[in-house]
Amino acid sequence: MNKIRWKAQYTIVLLFVSIVLYVIHFFIFNEPRFIFKLLINNLAFTPISVLFLTLFINQVLEMRTKQERTQKTYLALGTFFHEIGNELLRKIVIFDISRGEIQELVAIDDSWDKNNFASVKKNISLRKVCLACSRNNLGELRDFLNDHRDHIIGMLANPALKEHEALTDMLWSVYHFSMELTARDAVETSPDEDLEHLRGDAERAYGLLCIEWLEYMKHLKEEYPYLYSFALRTNPFKEHNQVEFR
Repeated sequence: MNKIRWKAQYTIVLLFVSIVLYVIHFFIFNEPRFIFKLLINNLAFTPISVLFLTLFINQVLEMRTKQERTQKTYLALGTFFHEIGNELLRKIVIFDISRGEIQELVAIDDSWDKNNFASVKKNISLRKVCLACSRNNLGELRDFLNDHRDHIIGMLANPALKEHEALTDMLWSVYHFSMELTARDAVETSPDEDLEHLRGDAERAYGLLCIEWLEYMKHLKEEYPYLYSFALRTNPFKEHNQVEFR
């Protein structure tokens, strides 16, 4: 209500100032015909002005807003992988039955371009994930995810991520996997049928994690070469990483 009242008052003030200036002009120069001509010219230009503001300036503002949202999305994505995602991938990839295949696919280096990333992303999305998780392994994953649950919830509540459907799906899959593990009193003694259900949740989260990790690496390659260099040296799919330059 206050916002509407402020706009109405602002409009009235501007109209009043305009009328006063026209009246002053009339009494000083006594040229009503010129004033009328000027008014008509201004009114004739108004649709062009509105068209310019609507089509061009608004479009520029929308593009800028979209770029800012994209930057915030990738910032949140980078924080996720730095705090949780990379370590979660390290813990899950060792159970990947086709571990050698995924390691070969994501053997990223400085020579990769957007075509390499697009091709590998397509291959990973079509790849059938199969994990060989044991009950003890799931217990370790439960403890890890519980330690980082607040961060995952904070990511899901981040408004900057709502328009990034793939990232949101990945976060929900990880959170759902965490809830499934936590809901059981003792996952280490779960029956075989329940173990299969948990394995399916783990495979879903793992598959989406791989795709989003690759998307994040592509973004670093294009925008932040120095961060990309560090990410290459901490690739969670490698068995042995060497952070130091030698």
